[in-house]
Amino acid sequence: PTAYRNVATEYAFYPPNPPPHSEWEPALRDPEWVQPEKPRYIPQERLYAGEVRYVDHMLGKVFARIPPSAWVVMGSDHGEEFLEHGGMSHGHTFYEEMLRVPLIIAGAAAVPGRVEQPVSYKDLMPTFADLVRIDWPHSWTGGSLAGFVKGQPPGTLPPECYAGSNNLTVTPPSAMVVQDRLKVILNLRDGSAELYDLEADPEEQHNR
Repeated sequence: PTAYRNVATEYAFYPPNPPPHSEWEPALRDPEWVQPEKPRYIPQERLYAGEVRYVDHMLGKVFARIPPSAWVVMGSDHGEEFLEHGGMSHGHTFYEEMLRVPLIIAGAAAVPGRVEQPVSYKDLMPTFADLVRIDWPHSWTGGSLAGFVKGQPPGTLPPECYAGSNNLTVTPPSAMVVQDRLKVILNLRDGSAELYDLEADPEEQHNR
């Protein structure tokens, strides 16, 4: 809605690449936002964490203007790698630092809680429809998370989450599926695969 867009524009808290994003805007290097982090953090990671703090602060101002009856959904299209698997930035692997992103749904009817099982962004449209009581076509893939949000048993959800890309930034072209605690990453070029137990090895350092 225009009113909500105007709120975001009024605070104008985003540079050309909305943070947190690679390039880690120099304007966000103010010590107020960039603070000491975990000992293993590299400088770029501290800048990234500073962007997260900055966005959190500014979103607080935006949310203060949103009516309590509104639903608020926050997510991210990708994570960021800081040498966990030898690379930097994003868009080039299917490891957890790239794929495991926050999905936060808040509203007056929401019950506080945390969902441990993997869910997918393909579940968002059915979820939105259920939250505002709109029938949605069964041709939509994914399932509704509205049960989780309201503290009720969830509807039928696919047992697995998957992702795939032949985008040139993902080298080589790959696909990924997670079911329960196991995750497989498949190299679509040569057919090789990596298998990880995300419960025992959440940082994916031991290919089984």
